[in-house]
Amino acid sequence: MPRKNYLLGGIVLCVFPAMVLFIEHVNGKLDKLPLEVLIFLVLLFVCGIWTVMLSLFKLDEKGALSWIVGAVVALGFAVFACLGAWRWKEGWSGGIPFIPHAWNQIIARLLFALGGLLATVMAVVFLRKAIRKHRETG
Repeated sequence: MPRKNYLLGGIVLCVFPAMVLFIEHVNGKLDKLPLEVLIFLVLLFVCGIWTVMLSLFKLDEKGALSWIVGAVVALGFAVFACLGAWRWKEGWSGGIPFIPHAWNQIIARLLFALGGLLATVMAVVFLRKAIRKHRETG
């Protein structure tokens, strides 16, 4: 079975956040970007670097290092989701009819925070898989 080539996807994942940050820097608004947006852009960049490395160095997609990178990305998403649920005050809606708008906001924020909690659990699972893979090969 031929190896998958992730080079193009990795380049896109690296270029997109770099372009956003460059454009914001040129416009002088880089310091006005919310922390959550910066975390998300860094996560995209880390995923891009990893996929480029997978293709260029022909690394194992199911090796310990891949699981560690997955854990870092999952933990980054957990931080992104929890910060977003905590800091964003406006624009939330659960879309549930017949209940007050305030309850809809609370439900939506709780569900977003729950996604962050699940991402934390995924990070722990990925780290356990990385340790298991390392023990098998080491």
